[in-house]
This record gives sequence, C-alpha cells and structure tokens, in this order.
Amino acid sequence: MFSLDRHATTPLTEQVEQGLRALIEGGRLPPGARLMSIRQLARQLGVSANTVVAAYDRLTAAGLIDARGTAGYFVCRPADASEAPAALAAGEAQEGVWLVQQAKDQPPACCWPAAGRCRRPGWRTPCP
Repeated sequence: MFSLDRHATTPLTEQVEQGLRALIEGGRLPPGARLMSIRQLARQLGVSANTVVAAYDRLTAAGLIDARGTAGYFVCRPADASEAPAALAAGEAQEGVWLVQQAKDQPPACCWPAAGRCRRPGWRTPCP
C-alpha cells in the first residue's frame, strides 16, 4: 500500500489522498477495483476514520473513485479528455466535504414537499 509520514507538514488527509491517487494513476488500483472500507484503511494506516472519509471525498470530487452506497468505493474508469473541461466548468471539482459542510450550515429549506414539510401557506403540513 503506502505509508504516512507523521512528522511531515503535509496533513494526514492529504497524504492519504496522494497515496491513493498515486496507486490509481500508477495502475496498481485498476478501474473497477474496490477500495478498502473506511474503517479498514483507517485501522491499517493508524489514522482516524474521518481522515479517510475526507480523503475519499476528495478523490470522489476529483472523479477518481465512486461511492456505491453500501457496496463501498470503487476506482472509476479514466475520464475522456473532452469531459474534463466541462466538469470543471460545471463546478464538479468542489471538495465534497466542503459542500456538505456548507449545506449543513444553511437554514432549512423553505419547502420539502416530498417530506410533507412546507413553510408556505397553502402547501402541505407546515414545518414545526
């Protein structure tokens, strides 16, 4: 696999991301390969599960790996060169962790019809 340098100035999350990125780009993890679970990799590297989650989120945002629900994380097929500029222009290069944190910091939505919760009069049940 790869090892971490705990005395380096580079954060552990970034080291995990760089290590996995090197394995993927070097072909040691081929497209379609299943990555270790978050807990397994955290235990093997001796880091927090949150560190691995952040690294996986960054790799997902970069389009190198894909989360498939409870099945785990898998290495993506290489993207076509013509797709990369469009993805960056659409803002898909945003860090997944940052996006989730921003969403949690926002006030609740004004209307969630699917959940039966709406704040607007005339809509289903108002929010408590």
